[in-house]
Parts: sequence; C-alpha cells; structure tokens
Amino acid sequence: MKTILCAIAAAAAVVVSAQDVPQDADVRKVHARVYKEVSPGIVGVRDSAYRGTGVILHRAGWILTSQTALRPRTDKVQVYLRGHVRVEGRVVERIPELETVLVKIAPDAVPGVIEPGDSDDVRVGHVAYTLGDVFDSIFADDQVAMSAGVVSALYELKQGHARSKYVGPVLETSAAVNPNLDGGALIDREGRLIGMITMNYDESRFAGAAIPINRILAAVSKRLRSEAGEPWLGWTLEFGEAGAVTVSRVAPDGPAAKAGVKTGDRLTKFGSGAPTTSAAYSRALRLVIPGDEVVVVVTRGGKELTLRFKADVKEFY
Repeated sequence: MKTILCAIAAAAAVVVSAQDVPQDADVRKVHARVYKEVSPGIVGVRDSAYRGTGVILHRAGWILTSQTALRPRTDKVQVYLRGHVRVEGRVVERIPELETVLVKIAPDAVPGVIEPGDSDDVRVGHVAYTLGDVFDSIFADDQVAMSAGVVSALYELKQGHARSKYVGPVLETSAAVNPNLDGGALIDREGRLIGMITMNYDESRFAGAAIPINRILAAVSKRLRSEAGEPWLGWTLEFGEAGAVTVSRVAPDGPAAKAGVKTGDRLTKFGSGAPTTSAAYSRALRLVIPGDEVVVVVTRGGKELTLRFKADVKEFY
C-alpha cells in the first residue's frame, strides 16, 4: 500500500510541477490578478428562460456566447454587467457548427475586454480558469464566478447532447463547469481567452470542456471584417529564422510610418504578444479593426522603442 501511495504522490507531483503552474510564493495572488484583469470582460446573457455567459472580445461591443444560452431564433438579448447594469444586446451572427453566437452591445457600455490567447499552444497541465455568470452570480450577487484548475486533456467530442451539438476538438479542464457557464471563458494564467465553455460532454469523462478559441476567432474575424473593413497598418513584415521579425517595407504616410516605424526595425512585440511567425501574426490581427490603436515594440540600433498608431482601412489604398 505504501508503494502505491508513493506512486500516486509522485504522479501528483508531476502535475503540480508542470511548467505552467504559477511559481509565486502566494498562488492566491496569481488567481486574484487574473480575476481582476478578466472579470470586467465577463457578462451574463439572458433570453427569456435561457441563461448563459458572454465574453467581451472588442471595445466596439462584440460579445461571444454559446447558442445554448439563447433561444434558436431570438435577435435581442439582455446582457448583465458588473454593477447591476443591464443593457440590450443584438444578435448579429450565428455559427452553428461552432455553437457560437456573436452579440453586439453599445461601445460606451463596455467595461472591459478579454484578449484572446493561442489555443494551439495549450498543453495538458497548463493552468486554466473558468469564469462566468454561474447560478446568476452577476445578476444576483454582482460577482463573476471563478474556478481554478488545469487543462486536463485534449480530445475530440464525437456527438452532441441535448441542445449542445458541437463536435470537434476541445480543451478539457478540471476547473468547475457549473450551470449558466455555457458561453463562458476558459482563461490561461496570463488572463487570455483560450476557449469558450461548451455544455457538450463525453459520457466517458467527468470534466468540463471548451471549444478552442482559435477555431472560433477564425470565423468571428470574418464578421468583424464585413462590418468594419480590413485593417491596414502600412507595413510589410519579413519572418526569418529563430523568430526574427523584420519590417521590410513601410508605406509612406501610412499608419506605421506616421508612428515612426522604419524599414529594418525588428518587431519584438505586437499588442501583448510576440508574433514570431506569419501564422502567429495573422492570429494577432484577428480582432484588429480600422480605428483600433496598435501598440508595438521595435528594436533599432540596439534601442527598444514603443510606438502607437491606429489601424486604417485597407480598401482605401
């Protein structure tokens, strides 16, 4: 028995010592930081007797939620924000194969935005949080419910259950998935959105699951582009070996040029990330629309420069 217990303890040690587990002396500080950063971007969604959670993706008022949180043909929903604030949301897009609904609220009502991460980089053992309007916590208690755990598995759902029909890859999590969390956020330790909680499940497993955010944003970005146009930054990037990203061309009088970007600058940060490949840069652009402020860090002559400029509309050029 002692041998068995030692083996179990060793296995547990492997999990808790995973690279992604916070190393802070007080792990509660990590949880508190993530909650403070992310919770303003979590909302409750109500449509008659249907209830769920939404995630604010953009300051223009774009909210991501699950179709299981709404009636099949509804076009208006009630959105509940922190502070016991209720606003009306308009359904603008349904993506049934991804169980996804895009809702729009007035931009001046947006209290916070959750930045997407890269779900392709998620691995088993990475820290994960679920946040949402669990048991009407936002509506009743003015609090976003949060649970901490890890990504416990990566697999594919083969069939739907009840109103949840999503099939495909999911991120399984040991963090709690409770009622009204459909459409809620699966968040990594940096406070980035890596998945949308689905109420679908595998009968042979006992944990909640989320649809990878990369799959969802690939479809959602098309809608954003149709509404606002393609963003134009006025530069061309060259992606080299070992993650080197160089500005190979700067359009005269373009947004980047006006901010001081020069040909030959090395791009080390775009927004909050460091896009080291063309694919990573494309993902970083998914939620950028004309008018958005873009913050970049470049190195030039051994010096690091932080530059800001607004994305323009590509069709004008």
